[in-house]
Amino acid sequence: MDEKRKEYLYEIVSRYGQNPISYHVLESDKKHFFAENVDGVLAYAVVGDVAVISGDIIAADEDAAEFLSEFFAFSKQKGYSLLFLNTTEKFLELYKSFNFESVKYGEEALFKLAEYDLKGGKVAKVRAAINHANKAGIEVSEYKPKEKRDFELENEILELSEKWFKMKKGGEIKFSLGGIGLEDPFERRYFIANDKAGKLLAFVVFTPYADKNGYLAEVTRRLPDAPQGVIEKIIYEAFMIFKSEGAEWGSLGLVPLVNVREEDIKKKLTTRIFEYIYENMNYFYGFKNLYHAKKKYAPTDWEARYLVYYPGRFTPQHAYALLKVKKPKLLKNYILEMLKKGIVTK
Repeated sequence: MDEKRKEYLYEIVSRYGQNPISYHVLESDKKHFFAENVDGVLAYAVVGDVAVISGDIIAADEDAAEFLSEFFAFSKQKGYSLLFLNTTEKFLELYKSFNFESVKYGEEALFKLAEYDLKGGKVAKVRAAINHANKAGIEVSEYKPKEKRDFELENEILELSEKWFKMKKGGEIKFSLGGIGLEDPFERRYFIANDKAGKLLAFVVFTPYADKNGYLAEVTRRLPDAPQGVIEKIIYEAFMIFKSEGAEWGSLGLVPLVNVREEDIKKKLTTRIFEYIYENMNYFYGFKNLYHAKKKYAPTDWEARYLVYYPGRFTPQHAYALLKVKKPKLLKNYILEMLKKGIVTK
């Protein structure tokens, strides 16, 4: 993508990106659809004949219907069925007017920063972890690459990230998770933690959304032997800085498949499948562990996120495309794990 196109893309995302994952549009691993008649963009990948879209459409409210109409015509011409990942409620009615169906996919951990602090029993674990980090002499600071580049620090950040991945199973999650982005920082915020000797222990990359009214903790990395509380200290101190700057929201991102049953809505087969996966397949992805890891911060709000798909049935092709774009090694690892546990037999 040339620089002029990249600047235009960044301008649209900055102006209209209300979904906390709007910055994913800026990642180079995605295709982009631009409308001809209105300003707008979305990011997608194609798996088979399924176009998987990251988050919501990004356009002004008054242009949203025209933008979606153009994309819908484009996808029909290409023969794509469609799957939007991690959409908010904002455009749900618009999607439905185009005969899309939706199903709740999980909940996002959100923090109304004006109300958030470390008081009370609900946040006791985070408070204790931060106290431990404070006693260890850990210091948190913000690295601002747009003001002054420190290439030695950036190399440390990348090396730490590599060490972090080595201790993780199943490879890196793709598509629905942003990258470190040091090659094009845009308005990302980088917070780092160092020990008394100045050694880099951890970092968190925050991406803005809703015209900097909110920040998502997009990338979190720490050394395997980093002291307890290092990530908690970074996140809390960053949230307090964002609050002082006037931001309203902080986010720790989506927990897939948690609380997917919606009140007063007929239970769908897809919902039953999601509930089964959440309850019975945590050995593979760790949905419950992820939920409890974010719940300990005591979010002020848990906001629903949705899968939106067309045509009006969630098909095996949709499911395969979802797994394929999120984690390319997922299917292979899943089958191997089931074989180990005797779930798959000859």
